[in-house]
Amino acid sequence: MNDPRELVALAESAVDHVADLFVAGLGAPPAVFKGETDFATEVDLRIEKELRATLTQLTGIGVYGEESGGTLSDTIWVVDPIDGTANYSAGSPLCGILVSLVHEARPVAAVADFPLLRRRLVAAEGGTFRSFGGAHPSD
Repeated sequence: MNDPRELVALAESAVDHVADLFVAGLGAPPAVFKGETDFATEVDLRIEKELRATLTQLTGIGVYGEESGGTLSDTIWVVDPIDGTANYSAGSPLCGILVSLVHEARPVAAVADFPLLRRRLVAAEGGTFRSFGGAHPSD
């Protein structure tokens, strides 16, 4: 496995790649029902597909996604394309994109991005936790 600090930078790039799609799809209706109160939108499915392709291409590491699963291995990206799908579908900004890298059952890197709040949290083993962005009174 490469350095988690390098890999988290690639994860940030992958998240940047889908951020406009996330913002544009706000308010998307349910498309796939996974349970009585659990669903995914078409935007969930598309973002997960894009993240899977980008992360795999950039890092060669497999992806396990909330919506379509994947094959588990010692090192794997775990993706929740829209955390807070009910909020997202209702038009609430309290939702985000989550990407983490798990190595030997331990999280070693993560990006939590909240495009509608313009807020991002980033952490990687051996690196410094970063929290930046967010709405400001002058915005």
